[in-house]
Amino acid sequence: MAADGDGFEPVSADAWRKNVPDDLQEIMARARGRIVERVRHALTHLPEGKPHPRGESRWRSAGYRKLKTYGKNEDTTRAFCTWEHNADGFKDVPEAVSVLRLPCSVEHVREICCRWESRPSWDANCERASRGQEFNPLCGLFENVFKSRLMFSKRCTRGITAWDELKNGGWLLWSTSIPHEHSLSCALEHRTIAMTLNVGGYYIEPGEGDNVGTCKVVVLLHVGLGGSLSKMNRLAYILSLGKNFTKAIFLWARWVKQEWTPATPTT
Repeated sequence: MAADGDGFEPVSADAWRKNVPDDLQEIMARARGRIVERVRHALTHLPEGKPHPRGESRWRSAGYRKLKTYGKNEDTTRAFCTWEHNADGFKDVPEAVSVLRLPCSVEHVREICCRWESRPSWDANCERASRGQEFNPLCGLFENVFKSRLMFSKRCTRGITAWDELKNGGWLLWSTSIPHEHSLSCALEHRTIAMTLNVGGYYIEPGEGDNVGTCKVVVLLHVGLGGSLSKMNRLAYILSLGKNFTKAIFLWARWVKQEWTPATPTT
């Protein structure tokens, strides 16, 4: 695997691959390429938290639109979206992304991300999040079930997720769906629709200079809804994405900070 550069080069390119079936390795290798591309794009164009008004032209010209802002001052969480991957605008759900600066260590954020089953505590739309088969300590299967609401049926994402330790001292977590017909998938619950996770994950980068002791985090999500939705219902879901995604990330970041206990200096 060629070096990614720009902070994405792994300490060991093959660490996550151990015991992973060959077809899933191919799926994950493609997904990693996508998330690296999109995170790099977000880091180039998007601000941390609440941006200065004069910076708006930069992210707008890069194809981003504001979703929503939660919180105030240093607790501000702001999310953006882009239809850059979609050929027909509102036909598909846009990619959602948020860039955060958190006052804690990289390892702490990673440890919180590993609490997979806790997702319903910060994502109001998630009914259940569970781990499946683990191929090795860095890679395994998962299942997330999302609640039905209004005109939307319950949805389920089954996928594979992996970690890469990075040479810059950070970590990259990326996830994607496995094919519904894959042998490691199984039948859905009654009246549950399969939802495709095109790519999603977290990029965690240690702070430098004035930001030592903090970390920058990029949270990214791009899904396909699945099922048969009318244009009106699909548009309603897309319009709700801003509130749901941004609030979830705000609550997740607040949880990260509440769980953080800074090291006590020794004398």
